[in-house]
Amino acid sequence: MKRITFTIALLAGSLGAIVPTTCAQATGITPDQAQTWEAQAEHNNAGTLSQLKQGAAKGDPVAETWLGVYRDHQGHYHRAMAWYQKAAQLGDVLAQLRLGVHYDQALGVLQDEVVSASWFSKAAKQGAPLAQYYLALDYDTGQGVPQDFTAAAKLYADAAKQGLPEAQFNLGVDYLQGIGVTKDAVAAAVWFYKAADQGMGDAQYNLARLYSRGLGVTKDTSQALKLYQQAANNGVVKAMFNMALLYQNGDGVPKNDQQAVTLFRKAADKGLAPAENDLGLCYDNGTGVAKNAQTAATWYQKAADQGDSTAQYNLGYDFAFGIGVTQDYTTAHKLFLESGRQGNVSAMVQLGMLYKNGRGVPKSCVVAYALFNAAAASEASASSNAAALRQQMASSMSPAEIQTAQQLTHDIMEPNNLVKAIDAFKP
Repeated sequence: MKRITFTIALLAGSLGAIVPTTCAQATGITPDQAQTWEAQAEHNNAGTLSQLKQGAAKGDPVAETWLGVYRDHQGHYHRAMAWYQKAAQLGDVLAQLRLGVHYDQALGVLQDEVVSASWFSKAAKQGAPLAQYYLALDYDTGQGVPQDFTAAAKLYADAAKQGLPEAQFNLGVDYLQGIGVTKDAVAAAVWFYKAADQGMGDAQYNLARLYSRGLGVTKDTSQALKLYQQAANNGVVKAMFNMALLYQNGDGVPKNDQQAVTLFRKAADKGLAPAENDLGLCYDNGTGVAKNAQTAATWYQKAADQGDSTAQYNLGYDFAFGIGVTQDYTTAHKLFLESGRQGNVSAMVQLGMLYKNGRGVPKSCVVAYALFNAAAASEASASSNAAALRQQMASSMSPAEIQTAQQLTHDIMEPNNLVKAIDAFKP
């Protein structure tokens, strides 16, 4: 449920989403009129471009701003900056906002996050929702201002109340995770709903997850499925994956393995690693599709290449036992190592088996014991036979070897230290 981050593309939205609709400027040219002239000028209307130039020459801040926008769209960022500076000093909120973007993105000027944040702040104080949103992102990340999640959440709320979907989404994330505000799943659902209602795919996806789990809303799998479909239609690939899981498990919908495979494939074809892995499992087990170990291994490989620990384990298992691929203990060892490094208990157990039997690696009862011991100590080890394997190893080890193995267990269980600990071990 990650936040939406900075995108200059938002500046292409409607004027009302950028500046407050109540913003009054002491000028004879209205913002809507100037925006129309700029759009016409881009279509080679010399007359409207002349009108903008004449207004800017007279010091009209609205004309100055939109002449800057015109230069921006031509890629003449230095010339745009000059007009924005003039208008911003006269209090034009859109000019202040665009100056903030220019300094943030190094458009026609050296990047300066502090100056960028200061211009966003000026525009935000005038009620510009997009400026409030950008400044909130700065407070979220500590970019140009001291990191302050509470200030960020307040600014998201200011922009969200004006209808900016990106701000509504991020405020929903804040309430769901308790970042800068008191954790409140109901409030999160409300803000996700508002953004989802405006067609934001990520918000539709997050709201679907809440309905699926009954978090902040009454559990409703049919509503979750509807929202996942909307999110998928808006390009959210993981929504296809979650729909597939609902069909595969018969969760709130009739169980349909063929439909699950279809959706897994759609998501996998878009490169989503969990979908690639689960499609591989379908081929492995013949669920919803004809059983094919070679095709399963191909999909596992795609997901493993993206770092998916489950796929790394599944592919390692295939190489260890020659399922759908040529048996290769060395490759199995590499895959189990990487999967185990990410905490996959089954991979630790299989890695221990390689060391126990000396397959693809030098035989080592100490390393095998340490891996079984680490797996047994894991919170995810309930269904593994790691404890029994550890006891089996201990029965043929000396007290000194067990003591060494226990120290190695400690090293292996340090975060992301499995590979380093085993590589550093000297019998």
